[in-house]
Amino acid sequence: MKIKKYNWKEKERTLLRFIKPGDIFFFENSPGEYYLGRIMAKSSLGHFAEIFANPVNNLDSIDIAAMQRVREPVILDSYSLFDRRAEGHWKIIASQEDYLTPVDEPVRFSYGAGPVRIKVDLLENEESITEEEAKSLPPYSPKGDFDVKEYLGIN
Repeated sequence: MKIKKYNWKEKERTLLRFIKPGDIFFFENSPGEYYLGRIMAKSSLGHFAEIFANPVNNLDSIDIAAMQRVREPVILDSYSLFDRRAEGHWKIIASQEDYLTPVDEPVRFSYGAGPVRIKVDLLENEESITEEEAKSLPPYSPKGDFDVKEYLGIN
């Protein structure tokens, strides 16, 4: 795993067009308690991301290879979180240069209303599904700071 660390303490924000799969970020839950995550793929709504389990207190000595994902990936409102920094304290601190978006990842989201429901995967492949199947999938909508923390149960 090849990790390139950034001088993130001096960097105010990351413009949306520069966010890419493999970028490693943190967000602050409470003062001194940080959660890490990794951008998995770009989405028309933001970016698909995985959040890692255990919070860390020191961002200078992290081991991404040893970290495990908390739950299913989420769609981040990356414009509000990283570019505008309109909510929470989120920063991209490194990039895994050899990261490849997992093509066999069984992560799906759904959108639509009534009988017209669509299933979307990490590569944004779409497929029509039934209303019943759509109920078992998370909604295809971006999450902000509050939403991510609520989803993880740390809010």
